[in-house]
Order: sequence, then structure tokens, then C-alpha cells
Amino acid sequence: MPLDSAFKRRWKFIYKPLNFSDSPAGNFDIYTEEGKKTISWSIFAKAVNAILSLESIPEDRHLGPWFVNKTEIADPKNANNALTGKIMMYLWDDVLRHSERSILFQSEIKTFGALIKGFKDKKIVFSNNFLLSVKDDVQDSIEESTEETLNINPTVEDTTGEN
Repeated sequence: MPLDSAFKRRWKFIYKPLNFSDSPAGNFDIYTEEGKKTISWSIFAKAVNAILSLESIPEDRHLGPWFVNKTEIADPKNANNALTGKIMMYLWDDVLRHSERSILFQSEIKTFGALIKGFKDKKIVFSNNFLLSVKDDVQDSIEESTEETLNINPTVEDTTGEN
């Protein structure tokens, strides 16, 4: 809810724009048609905010750089818990409560429970609009990149010279 106008008259306000240059570093996993991808907190939040702006959702409802702290996104497990238990919940229950949730999430997802279940089942839960907006900024998952780099499943080759 907006601040009461009587309250506003009694205080001075200074506008502080959202600035992600000093936001906590951390990454989330998201799922796309190409599979599991990794996206940084700042890229994720800026993409969400851009979509919210296009929908005329007030800036005070946007994700700020410190909506999550360093500890919450320090490692993949904590980061994904923050994504589902804090960020998605805020977006679903508060920001998009009276708006079209399909601007950020797949339109067939009708409940918060279905959103979290879909995410945990490694399904695509974010809208095509959101995924297109971050397409150039996501990376293959660290696990997938490591497997490819290390060639974990190599082809067995006979090097003895015997056939």
C-alpha cells in the first residue's frame, strides 16, 4: 500500500534509484527449453523489474538490489531456496496478486504450490517473455558445463592396438 499522504507531508523523501552495481553476487538455476541455465541475481532482478515496469507496476514493488542478502545466495542450494521461498513468493503473493501473473510465470500455472512444484520438478515456470528477455544473459548450468569440460562420460577406446 502507498504511504498515507498525511505521513508524507511530515517527512522529506529522497528518491534513490535501483542500482545493482553493488548488489550481492549469486546465481539461480532456471529451466528453459534448452535445459538448466544459470542466471545472476542482478540480471534476474533487472529483467523482472523491466517487465513489471512495462505493466505499470509501481517501482516500490520492484526487486531491489538487496532484496536478498549475500548469505541467501552464497551457494546454489541457498540461492534456489531464496528464489522459491522468498522471491517467487513475493512476486506471486504481493506484486502480482491483482495483476496478470503470466507476465512472469507460465500461464498454465494457477497456484503458488504449482509454481514451486514445477520449479522443483525442473519444469519451465517462467514466462516466455521473461525467458526471451534474459536469453543472452543466461549460461549453461555449472554442472553441465563442468561435465562437458571434464568429459565425464568418455567413449572407451581400445589403445592396445589389438582388435
